[in-house]
Amino acid sequence: MKGAVMEAQRSTDPKQRAGGRRRSRRAPLALAALLALLVLCGLCAAAAPAPAGASVFTPFAATVAAPTITITAPAYSSACARGSLLLVSWTTNTAAPVGGEFRVWVAAGPAKDYLYTYVPASGASSYSVWLTLDMPTEFGCNAAVAWRQTAGSGAWVGTVYSPGAFNVYREDISISAPTGSTTHAQGSLLTVIWSVSPWTFGEFGLWVRSAAGGWYAGKIVPGDNYYYSTTLPLDVPPGSGYQAIVAWRPTAGSGFWGCWATSAAFTVTPPPTITVTAPTGTTTHAQDSSLTVNWTTDPAAPSGGEFVVYARAAGGLPWYGGQFVPASGLADYSTAFPLDAVPPGNGYQAIVGWRPVAGSGFPTSWGTSPGTFTVETGATADLTSLSLSGIVFGFNFAPATYTYTGVTVPYAMSSTTVTPTGAGVITVNGAAVTSGMESAA
Repeated sequence: MKGAVMEAQRSTDPKQRAGGRRRSRRAPLALAALLALLVLCGLCAAAAPAPAGASVFTPFAATVAAPTITITAPAYSSACARGSLLLVSWTTNTAAPVGGEFRVWVAAGPAKDYLYTYVPASGASSYSVWLTLDMPTEFGCNAAVAWRQTAGSGAWVGTVYSPGAFNVYREDISISAPTGSTTHAQGSLLTVIWSVSPWTFGEFGLWVRSAAGGWYAGKIVPGDNYYYSTTLPLDVPPGSGYQAIVAWRPTAGSGFWGCWATSAAFTVTPPPTITVTAPTGTTTHAQDSSLTVNWTTDPAAPSGGEFVVYARAAGGLPWYGGQFVPASGLADYSTAFPLDAVPPGNGYQAIVGWRPVAGSGFPTSWGTSPGTFTVETGATADLTSLSLSGIVFGFNFAPATYTYTGVTVPYAMSSTTVTPTGAGVITVNGAAVTSGMESAA
């Protein structure tokens, strides 16, 4: 009976009848509530500052497996000049995750690493970078590449070295001219001579640098020998402390100048001042004669340049002639300027110009004769007589007659002279002869 009553109680108590089933349904709900509470607590803890001395939980990034790096260039042994560009290329077996980075450098032996360069990982599997070999001379170098998961921090892993080794050498440049303390006229050509070791390719760049740091006269010379010589135009302001600069780069037309050399200092002076000393006063000359023109320079005009002489009409134009006289490094010059191309007229002046390079360029210095001269056509109508020395046949003076034909002399006579009388000038064998003056034989 007791047992029956207990069974009835179990069967009539709703809690007892469904107790097991109700617990099984509530258990997942309780677990979810507990997890939500933990998450909420975690958020609150993250938002609130930690008490002093309390430990703080810091999330950590998952470690990513390092990609396997394969360097594809440089792939062969080679020699690289200092200052040249070295291409380093590599691939990874898997795409390198964004956020990491590669380090590229030149490894030249224990504790000899140069040119650290950093390349961001972009999620690609192929990379390349150019290294400028601005480093000491080294032999047996290799390009090296390493990777780390986080740019800017962390350990480098997966270091590999290029299959191709290379040597880095320096091109030695020695300038042999200009040397010492030399002086050069503004606008003249400066000769630069230099040699290199070892024999080289590529190209050289040349400049003139002033004491104040100004650079002038850039010029390129191909590299194909041991010894070189060229000229630079000194189109620079006058001054002292100028130097010739020679640089070299291994690739013609591009790249950095890796080797440099500087010459001894030199001075650039203004163009020489020209002073024309003849003709002076007022003189008259036959059209088929020559005019003696004299001039001086201060300082002496450098060799390599030249003078040009003109006859300038009274009104300033036109100019006639254009006779060139080489500059010889002296300070005094003279020439016989032919007047055959100068029209008859008066008020002419002799003009002398100087240019620093013979055969090219414009004169940079000028001088004008202090005197003027007149050009006349042959003998004048005022001529009253002509006398010829020696025995002359078939000649009789005729006024206003300037050409005589049929004049003969004995075979035994080797020469004769002419002496005119009257106003004007005649020429004999190209030389002017005035009244009462005996010509040359």
